Amino acid sequence: MAVARPRLATRPCPACGSAVDPLRAPVAIALADGIRLLCSERCRRDFILGVRAHRVEQAAPMPATTSPAPASLLGPRALLRRLTPRASAAVRQPQGLVRGRPSELTPSTFPTPPLALALSGLFVGSLPGPGVLAWLAWICAVTTVLPSLFAAARSSRRDGRSSRLAAPIGAALVCLGAIPVDPSAPRGLAALAALAAASVPLRAWLETRSQLPLRLALGRFEQGLPTVARRAADGNEAVPTTEVGRLRTGDEIVVREGETVPADGIVLDGEARVVPWPDASGSLNRRPGDPMVAGARLVDGWVRLLVSRTAESRALALRTRLEAEMRRGEPGGMGRLLTRVSVLFGAVGTTVCAIAASWHVGLDGGLLTAGALTLSLPWRALRAASDGPRTAAFAGGARRGILFGTAQVLDLAGRTATVVLSARGAITDGEPHVVDVVPVGDEDAARIVAIAAGAEAAAEAHPIGRAIRRYASRLRCTPVEMRRSVALPGRGVVAWTASGEPVLVGNRRLLLDEGVAVARAEDAATQAERRGHPYVFVAVGGRVRAVIVLEESTRPGGRAAVQRLNDMRLEVVMLSGDHRATAESLARALDVSHVRAEVVPEERAAEIRRLREAGAVVACIGRPGSDDAMLDAADVPVALGMAGAQGTERAIALVSDDLRDAVAALWIARATRLEVLRGIGVSCGATALAFALLAAGAWSVPLAAVAGLAADGYVLPTGARLLERIERRWPARS
Repeated sequence: MAVARPRLATRPCPACGSAVDPLRAPVAIALADGIRLLCSERCRRDFILGVRAHRVEQAAPMPATTSPAPASLLGPRALLRRLTPRASAAVRQPQGLVRGRPSELTPSTFPTPPLALALSGLFVGSLPGPGVLAWLAWICAVTTVLPSLFAAARSSRRDGRSSRLAAPIGAALVCLGAIPVDPSAPRGLAALAALAAASVPLRAWLETRSQLPLRLALGRFEQGLPTVARRAADGNEAVPTTEVGRLRTGDEIVVREGETVPADGIVLDGEARVVPWPDASGSLNRRPGDPMVAGARLVDGWVRLLVSRTAESRALALRTRLEAEMRRGEPGGMGRLLTRVSVLFGAVGTTVCAIAASWHVGLDGGLLTAGALTLSLPWRALRAASDGPRTAAFAGGARRGILFGTAQVLDLAGRTATVVLSARGAITDGEPHVVDVVPVGDEDAARIVAIAAGAEAAAEAHPIGRAIRRYASRLRCTPVEMRRSVALPGRGVVAWTASGEPVLVGNRRLLLDEGVAVARAEDAATQAERRGHPYVFVAVGGRVRAVIVLEESTRPGGRAAVQRLNDMRLEVVMLSGDHRATAESLARALDVSHVRAEVVPEERAAEIRRLREAGAVVACIGRPGSDDAMLDAADVPVALGMAGAQGTERAIALVSDDLRDAVAALWIARATRLEVLRGIGVSCGATALAFALLAAGAWSVPLAAVAGLAADGYVLPTGARLLERIERRWPARS
């Protein structure tokens, strides 16, 4: 009798999506976050190169036996359908790509034909000979300028960027002023017109080439975002997949192992290990209450998400969001203001100079003067100096799990002078644990812990309350039942036992407010302060009974993050609710010079407002929930671990809770502001220099063409240069 061979649930090939038997996988790759099973050697090569066969027209069916959602979620009939091969093909989720425009995703070709035509006109126009050579050179110039002028007009009509018309209009004016109708006119005017015409396609090519890295950086995120989602089932019926554009805020979707999250949302049910953003090199665990961004990939488990943002409003739909801001005409801060002022000044100055030149030397001289000035004005560079660095900041930050809410947030963050850190949650991990219980006199430590655990029932969501109850469970102490328990934020808990005896568990301020002396426990509190440990007093019946000593682990890289803030010459302030000695001990370990200790939560917003009244832009780094008041009071809220949640439009939201990522966000914002101001300064300086040379009589068409080309060559790649700086300074990591 034949023996049935063992079989396990199949897993999808991470490269092509085909089903792979775990016991008979042809290829296996061991990574830091687990083992990948692939169906062939070709898939292994594709996986290493980052190639994924996610096509809408040839989508692989989702394996029905891989981490199925529970029957309580889908219902027995829906679950039965998912376990059958026929149903699994109907409930597939194709990982659709958002296709970019070919002109944005392919390298731009060098404008060889128009340049060759213009240079031919330059050569012919410089030859001695009959007047027909001048006409031939002029025709070459006009033939080069007209297509560029029409292309710039179409492009400016499409995206509203009229700055592209400056160089073609300037070259066209030069061509009008250089018409070789007068035999006595200088022979070189037609050659000058050809030279001006040659600079136009070259400047357009420089713009396209400089924007290519930014377009690719933005497109890589949208290409990885799914276009379909699986709604959560209602009752016992399975709901088929739907387009992401049809989802609305408040809808519920289900994402399973091997799939990519199609929309931003909050985990309602389930638990999964996920790669939190497309370029992350590690994985994190996500549980109910945690936010997730579209583009995160589930490595193991399943989740049910409450959709917070979908379609174009998703956090990683960067290109769509930026284009929407440009269409709305939202200002980009000082850079956009300087751009408008410079454009207005250049247009008015060019008109005045052209009228003056026409008055003195005739219409041809006026046209040549206006054309030379318009050709030299770096209006195209002015716009790129404002938009390019901002685009680089959005793209470079997203690759590191840093999401700027709007361009205004980015600009404001670049002017930050003071950074406020929340001690618990930002600097420490926010989950203390009890290390010692020091009874006063002959008190029984186990009994005190049981009483404190019972009193902390009112503050079960507070980290200290959870720590005390965990310690009581470890000691196998049954919490004492309390008649009533009241939590006082920032101070502790007040409770009453069944016999009416008052119980206080909290800091020194709580006990003194309730008239309980702490002198008997002063020695134990002093020893905890010397070690830098937070602590709470436990008082029963109006007398202090014990001191519970806790310990919190600092987040990795905390000292390095503070050091980088100091290197950026930012004032770092730490707010803590612990005793001053404990807070100062933590501050010394991290090299924080300014400490505000014993600040209760309701007073922290007032502290930040006092810092803002000094005139400085204040950024606050904290966790939503415990630090909501601080974040709302700050000019620039930096929310740890809240990317994908609602209410982060005016904040910098991070996917991770690493303090180094928050520092990277502030550095990117400051570098962006400096790049914008540098590009605007160069462009405005080139404009002022052109008018100064014109006033001195040293201005000419060749100088105008070279000056405009040089200004564009320096300013246009500012965004690409900033993106490269971000890559070098802050390498992408988990």
